Formats: sequence, structure tokens, C-alpha cells
Amino acid sequence: MDRKKLFVNKVVLLSVLLAAFVGDVLATSTYYYSVTANVESSGLGTVYVNNQATDAADRNYQTSSTVNGNGNGLSLVNSATASIYLYVQPHNQYTSIDRWERTYDRTTERIAGNVPELVETISFSGGQRNRTQYTYTVYFVEQTGLVKAVSTNAASGTTGVSNPDNKEGDVITLTANPDVANGVIFLGWRLNNTGEGDFISTDRELTITVTESATYYAYFSDKATTVYCRFKNNKTGRYLSVIGDVKAQDHEGTLQGRKANDGFIFAGSLKMISEEEAKGNPSTVFKRTGTAVGTNVWENVGLSSLNAPFSIMTGDRYPIRIENIGGSYRISTPYTLQSGGTTQDARSYLRDTGDETPTMETIFGRTPAEISNFNIDWTVYTLTEETVEGAFGANAKEKYTKDGKYYTTMFADFPYKLLDGVKAYYLPLDESCYDEENNAVKFVEIESGIVPANMAVVLECLNTGDTNNRLLPLTDNVPEIVPSNSTFLKGYIRLNGNTVPNNSKTMWVLSTGTLKGLGFYHYSGDNMNPFKAYLELPEEVDDNPLSKTARFVFGDSGNISDVTIPMSSLFTEDNDDSSVFDLYGRRVFNPTRGIYVKRGKKIVVK
Repeated sequence: MDRKKLFVNKVVLLSVLLAAFVGDVLATSTYYYSVTANVESSGLGTVYVNNQATDAADRNYQTSSTVNGNGNGLSLVNSATASIYLYVQPHNQYTSIDRWERTYDRTTERIAGNVPELVETISFSGGQRNRTQYTYTVYFVEQTGLVKAVSTNAASGTTGVSNPDNKEGDVITLTANPDVANGVIFLGWRLNNTGEGDFISTDRELTITVTESATYYAYFSDKATTVYCRFKNNKTGRYLSVIGDVKAQDHEGTLQGRKANDGFIFAGSLKMISEEEAKGNPSTVFKRTGTAVGTNVWENVGLSSLNAPFSIMTGDRYPIRIENIGGSYRISTPYTLQSGGTTQDARSYLRDTGDETPTMETIFGRTPAEISNFNIDWTVYTLTEETVEGAFGANAKEKYTKDGKYYTTMFADFPYKLLDGVKAYYLPLDESCYDEENNAVKFVEIESGIVPANMAVVLECLNTGDTNNRLLPLTDNVPEIVPSNSTFLKGYIRLNGNTVPNNSKTMWVLSTGTLKGLGFYHYSGDNMNPFKAYLELPEEVDDNPLSKTARFVFGDSGNISDVTIPMSSLFTEDNDDSSVFDLYGRRVFNPTRGIYVKRGKKIVVK
């Protein structure tokens, strides 16, 4: 055989082998697995495991429960995952869950604490052995002491006692564990289960000295249908935000002919910003709706920020799933690929690529090492009164200080509660804001401690840094104790690329001057900063019986500066009850076609 024929034969053989290899890679593989859940101490409780979410009435609780694919297997693509749902049932109300442990490949590790439901993800890849065995063990602890702790709503929270076998004279701590990931709030403790009367304490951790036999009942709210969250990528440390153009983007469920790593982008609606940029930035606060499955998975999730939908990841067609995998969350949507007439599940995950805009990409066909470096793991901060790390707050800075207090401004489209001693002030839209005796403009405190949505305010803080000045977004409808359009202060959110062009003669912002210190000064930038408060006043100064200039005072805090502003600019005929404002809270002198606010009500100019 001549060299030419030999070469051709080698090429043909190589092509056949390569085609067989590619076909094998693209073909659907069947993985066999077995997952067993056990109770460590028989008689203290039972468990149940399934490969799908199961209603309470359909659970077959046992001391040992197994689900597996040894019969018909689990048909998944190469590099795939399966969700496992584990449920636990304590023997009685005085039995608590101590911890969950998982054993795999001869390694045992603690994976959860006192939680009655658990959702785990087991992973398979092409190079992995075909038969996989996972064992989950739940450890119970029985309260046999004089003092016991009981949850009145096990679906919303659990309880624990530091010394379950306590006796008279012992100092113990009772702990309530609300399901904060699903918006559950701990309400308080009672010494009876009637549901009536004042709580003896609202502290989640209650330390007492044992004197006699007693049972403390922990009361929790129901799981919330709406929760506020923030998302930080574990690898880059950057936060997810909505600050760019929001555009609808669609894709077909089956992307025939596309590579597995093509993915899709968000048309600029989602941005990744640094941790420093994220401080005090309302665009990093997302409202989550959806269905909670245990404490580790949210199904059919809807996300929005600044009243804008989370672009492509919203609606029934492409539902979002947020799932806890090994302590980190992954955010995904359905995504399939076709090859050779076979449809393969290649779920697409939210990824921080390192660029300005995140993408959705599949991990289909990637090795475990590649997946670990793919930046699809996130920390989800559920915002509650107890959230400190990742909390949303007022980003007060050192230079904006006066008399030991720190000041900044805020404009958000959601209502929020003031925490950590933060105070909020507004400037009334009438002459009551003028302190004639001191010739000063007086900002009035919002005494309820709740700032309505779309209200621009000045915030007074006791410390610097947003985690020391927390603001808790509120999901409930909050009555406007102070109407959001009843203040001279304005603000806007940046969406669809909109900005507010600056007129340096009419716009004033909180700042610090070289000589006069903190106060409101003419703004010299090109465009106003979003999410901040500013004054927009007429350029012309007409005759007015009030003083021409005045200082600024916040409530009873005293003067914060000697900076002056023309008072007659505040009180002109344009600022009476006939004043018209746009939906961003800006006063409009010549409204054209659109929707506006007048006397606190919406009007339409045609």
C-alpha cells in the first residue's frame, strides 16, 4: 500500500472515530443514582426524600427513606444535575432538629442546621462513574429540661434551646430561626399558645435563668410572597443592578444550530457594579416574587428593580429558578439545545463575565473545573431587620458632617423603614418650612420612621457606611403619612437612559463648600445624579415679603450651615396648590402631553 492510500485510510479511520466520539458526547446519557435519608436517633423523628417537591399529605415519612434511578435511570445530558427534596418530621413538638449531614464518596460534612425542609442538587458529568450514592442524615435533639421552646408555625420557622436538658438555676438561650430567605419575620415569644396578649420578648435570642417548668412559644409570620433581595457574585464581588436601558429581549426555547456556550445577553438592562458603587444604590435592590420550595429553592421567580422587570428572566415562558447549591445560589432559566434530532436540557445560568453586562449561559458540556470558574455562584442577601452583611443603607460619607452627624440624600421608588438611628427630613411645599425667627429654612423630620416611595429626603446618620445606616425596603402597602409630592426636594431614577440635564442657575444639591461647610449649593455637573435629592428653584427672584436668603436647619438638630439661598425662589405663585409635577417628582412649569401629578392626584394632559 502506497503512502498516499495509507494516509487516506488513516484520515477516514480518524474521521469515523471522531464522529463516533462526537456522537457519544452529544448523545443523552443515563445516570443511575441512589439517595438515602436516615434518622440518626430512632424514635425522635422520621424523614422522607423524593426527586420532586411533594405535598405534606403525600409524604411517606420513615426512619429511613430512599429515592433512586436504579430501575429506569435518570436520563440527563452530559454534565447535568438533579434536585433532591428532603423533608423531616420531629417525633413531637419538644423535639428539635440539630443538623443535617451529607455523606458522599467517603466524606461526611454538615450541610444545614435547624431546617425542616432541604433541597439538594446532585451533579453528574461525563467523566463521573455511573452509579452515585448519597446519604443524608438528620440529627434530632429532644428537649427534656424544665424549659422548652416550641414553634407555632413549623413551616415558617423552628426553635432551639442551648441546653435541652436544663435544670433549675441554669442560664440558657432560646433561639427562634425564621425562614428569612422566604421573607418570614420572627414576631415574638409567649409563655402560652393562645395567640393573645403582648409578647414577653421580640428578641430572636432570648436568654433566661431557669426557675421552673415552662414552655416558650415562638410566633412567626407566614412566608412572604414578596421579598426584597440583593445579589453579589461570589467570584467578582460585584453587585447586580438595573441602571441601564431596559429593553425586551426574547429567545426561542430551542436554539437549533447554536453552540452550547452561546448564551444570551440582557440588552443593557442589567449591569454589574462594584461594591463601592453599590453602597446606598437603590438599583441593587430587587423585589422577588415566586414559590418557595423549602428554604433552598425559589421556583417561578419574578424579579424587578426600579419598577422594571428583570428583562428576559421574567414571565411564565422563561421562569427563573434560584437554587442554593453548596451554600451559594445559582439563578437560571430553561434553555435547550437540539442536535441530531435530540433535544437536550442545557439550563442557562446568570453569569458575571467580568464585563459591564452579565449574560445567561449554559454549563452544558463544561468540566467541573470550568464550572467553578464560570462566575455563576451568587450570594443572595434577603433584606430583613436582621440583615447586616449585604444590607441596603444610606451611604453617608465623612466629609458631609456637622456636629457629629453625617448627611446624605436619597430618592428610591420603594418605601423603606429607617434603622440604626437614621432620620429622614423633607422640605414642606409651603411657607411652613420657613422659620422666621431664625431666618432659616427648616427641614421637617418624618417622625413615623417610614419614607414613602418616590420621596426625596435628606438622611441624617450617626455613622458612616451603608451597613451602619440600614434602610429596610418594605413590601407592604405603606400609607403616605407624608405625601411624596409635598416637598421642594426632587429626585429621579435612571431608567431607559433618562437623565435630568442640569441648569446650574436653578438646581441645588447637598454638598460642602470650602468656606461655608455643609449645605445646598448650585450644582455644576452636566446631569443630576440619579437616586439623590436636589432642589429645583426658579431662576428669577421676584419681590416677596419673606427674607431674600436663609440658612438651613434640620428639625431640632440646629443649623448645619450658614449657606444661604434666595427664599423668594421657594415661594412664588408657581408653588401654590396648582403646581404640576411629573412622575419623577420634578415641578413642570409648562406641561405638555403626558401624565402629571397635581394636588396629589394624577392628571392627563392631552
